[in-house]
Parts: sequence; structure tokens; C-alpha cells
Amino acid sequence: MLKTLKVVLAGAFLLALIAVLFYGWAWSEARHAQGCDRFVIDSYELRTGVNIPELTSWNCHRDQSGRRISVYTLDTDLEDYIRKAGFLRTSQALDQLLFSFDLLEPDEQVWSNDLYTVSGLSGNGEPWRMVLDRVHARLWVEIQFATV
Repeated sequence: MLKTLKVVLAGAFLLALIAVLFYGWAWSEARHAQGCDRFVIDSYELRTGVNIPELTSWNCHRDQSGRRISVYTLDTDLEDYIRKAGFLRTSQALDQLLFSFDLLEPDEQVWSNDLYTVSGLSGNGEPWRMVLDRVHARLWVEIQFATV
């Protein structure tokens, strides 16, 4: 009985250690991710402090100057999301709001006049912006990484 308890406790400790190491690695990867290949949503959330809710589609673009922009089609209560994320209504056009507008595909450049925006600086001083089109449930998220 004591031997079985020791084996179970050792196994539980090993699983907990593996889980802690994995989540530590994933958090570090998301925090430092700048490309479009992995941890894109997590890296936005860590840098902006704004949650990206459930979505139905997404696309990401990055250029050599350090600009990254993603386009999401959301599947959430938009009124609640606007309130919780601190979005403010804007009268500016999308192409005036986004510094990475030229990276978008033509079908990703379509928007309504019902836009909301929130922006700021990451902990590293990287400017970011989120723009939400309430009519099309589309969210653009961009960040300007320091060029190397």
C-alpha cells in the first residue's frame, strides 16, 4: 500500500512538473512571438491586455519592417465585447486607423461605418491598435514591433 502511494505521488509530481514546464514554455513563446506562425492570438492578448473572443475565421500578415496585423471574424456578443474591452466609437475610416492597412488582402479591407477602436502601448513600448466593425463582426488587431 505504501509503495503504491509513493508511485502515485511520484507520478502526480512528474505530471505537475511537466505541466508547469509546458505552460511556462508556452507563455514565454506567446510573449515573444512576433510572426504569424504560432501563438498569434496569445501574443496579442499578452501585449494588449485585451481578450480576443471566440472567432470563426482569421488571417495574419507580417512584413519586414515589424508590422503585424491579423483579421478575425468574431462569434461573440459584440455589445458586451465592446464594453469589456474598452472600445470607443470612431468616425475615422479603417484605412486611416490602421498603420498596417496596406498589408491586408482586398477582401479584408471591407468595413462599415460602425467602427470602434482601442489602442495603446505594450509593456515593451510597441504601439498596438484594435478596430472592430460591429456590422460585419470583424476585428483587426495590429502591432508594430521594434525593427531589428
